[in-house]
Amino acid sequence: MIKIKHSIFVFFLGIILITGIIGVTYASDDDFDGIDDDYEESNKRVIDIEFSSDKFEVESVFKGEDQKDDIGISVRYDEDGITIKIGYDPHYEGEDVDLFELEFEISVRRIIEFVDVNDNSIYDNNFDIKVQEVELNDFNLINHTIIETGSDTNIHYLRLSTTDGIFSTNFYFSEEFDLLNKILLTPTETKIDFEINNFNYFNNSSMIALDILLEAEGEYEEKDETEDEKLGFAINEASLFIANDSRLGFFSWNKNASIDGILKEIFVSPIEFDDVEEEQRIYFNYPRGNYIHHDPKIGIEGILRQITSSPFSFDLLIIVIILTGITIAVAYSVYHYRTRLISALISNKQKTKTHEKDSKVKIQQFYIQENDPLNNINLTAITEDFMDIVDQFEWNIDEKEQFIKEMLSMSPSERQSILKDMQKSSKD
Repeated sequence: MIKIKHSIFVFFLGIILITGIIGVTYASDDDFDGIDDDYEESNKRVIDIEFSSDKFEVESVFKGEDQKDDIGISVRYDEDGITIKIGYDPHYEGEDVDLFELEFEISVRRIIEFVDVNDNSIYDNNFDIKVQEVELNDFNLINHTIIETGSDTNIHYLRLSTTDGIFSTNFYFSEEFDLLNKILLTPTETKIDFEINNFNYFNNSSMIALDILLEAEGEYEEKDETEDEKLGFAINEASLFIANDSRLGFFSWNKNASIDGILKEIFVSPIEFDDVEEEQRIYFNYPRGNYIHHDPKIGIEGILRQITSSPFSFDLLIIVIILTGITIAVAYSVYHYRTRLISALISNKQKTKTHEKDSKVKIQQFYIQENDPLNNINLTAITEDFMDIVDQFEWNIDEKEQFIKEMLSMSPSERQSILKDMQKSSKD
């Protein structure tokens, strides 16, 4: 029990020591967002926003010493719905957005209420019953708020809602990595919240779908893992991407949405191709609810600047700490066990020597006591010196007892003479 307690103590001591070492040697995270401060600094951007009557444009520029690039986002809201266009220029020199090397857009057009006849949770206009369509074509003025993060950068929050209040879109543009409501914002993408509030259902067993058009020079494709998932910034995401040479644009979303405060899985239809309008389309299908909240993202992948040390990883730190603690605890246990084993062997050897000495004395005392009634003065010769001489010769206990008995029958001078002869013979 004591050894177990010692091992546990050493294990936690190892964790404390390694945590301290890593804390000293690893770069800082002063804003507590889980991202290394140097990594944040190397990816910091400058955001500028311009507004017009039915559109706003965002320019997010990286102004590094070696290279400048530009992410341009244009959001238009009119009778065709909400259209989000994004472009990327890897060599920023202040040109117009028309010179972007990569461009693509998504448009949120309408909300469709439907009865899921084939029970696959996805709107299919060939099988399902369309109950109603609600066009998203009339909007309130845009609301812009700057959220101070405590550092020298800000989060730009823009809210766009329909005049009937049924549908709202929230946009978040961050100049660096920031945590907002436990969600990590990154500077190379735009977080978007879709909100559907108090939708007027006409059918008691229906659900709703959000109709989204996809436009680009190429075709959108599905992607198994998002960049945020690879870097550990997000989990449980799905996405579509559009590629142009080495540039990659993406539209991603969480696989769950909040339905009346409860996270539920959503279903996204496969990409549909409209040959007439040359458009691609998907549907976000949501379970029935009074308040629906979902958070997609749109951005450019593969342009985050790396530093010598990779972004901070809590999982890696935890693994290193645990393995180091276990190693120290095992090493201590082995050392502790070996020390106790050696001590036990030394103790046993000492006990063996003591036992042999006690046995010799006991034999001596036995023969003295055994013959004490004879009151023979010859017995005085059975001393410790006599027994030391006897022990110089190799014989078993029976031989030793027989020899001593014979010696007891002799006089001291006779015994002394015999012992001298035996010692002399053994030396020769």
